[in-house]
Amino acid sequence: MVCVPRCECPSNRPILHCGRCIRRARCPRRRH
Repeated sequence: MVCVPRCECPSNRPILHCGRCIRRARCPRRRH
C-alpha cells in the first residue's frame, strides 16, 4: 500500500498509514 500523508478512514476497518495499521480511533476527525 502507498503511504498516505493524511489519515483516511472510509470505514471502521483499520487503514495503513505509512505502512502502519492504525485504528479509526487514532484517526483525527476531519470534514469530508
